[in-house]
Amino acid sequence: MSDRVELREVMTEGVIAIEKDKTVVAASKLLEEEYIRGLVVVDDEDAVGVLVCRDIVYEVVAEGLDPAETTVGDIMSTDLIVAEEDELLDDVAMAMNQNNVSRVPVVRGDMLVGIVTQSDILRAWPGFAEIMSQDIERETYPTADNTDESENMPSGYDEDLEE
Repeated sequence: MSDRVELREVMTEGVIAIEKDKTVVAASKLLEEEYIRGLVVVDDEDAVGVLVCRDIVYEVVAEGLDPAETTVGDIMSTDLIVAEEDELLDDVAMAMNQNNVSRVPVVRGDMLVGIVTQSDILRAWPGFAEIMSQDIERETYPTADNTDESENMPSGYDEDLEE
């Protein structure tokens, strides 16, 4: 991948947004209608958060809340990373990975102009999947604290041969 790919080249233009005072039911219907997994949450046209399907499942369904009474603002993620459209894709991809976010609103000055998702990045930069899988492997690989040390040895390794 070229080191000079800017977000504007890979982002999805236009953003499906929802006001933070709308209900989770309204957000769910919008997600279904648009066949997407996340929405930018706005308050007076300013991006203030992101709502993804996982938020609805974990914060509403799992907690037994009423989606008709719960607002988007109650459950949205506010750890918002916003990028300028001329930022480099690899820089933003790494920031997304480090902050465990799946989508980043893209702005031109103060105007919201698009969104870049992990899917957009994977289409433009297949090597990103390898970086993400390495992080997942690091997180799930057994450690000496919770396993027998011999389980971490490569197959065919014979510790009795070591001097």
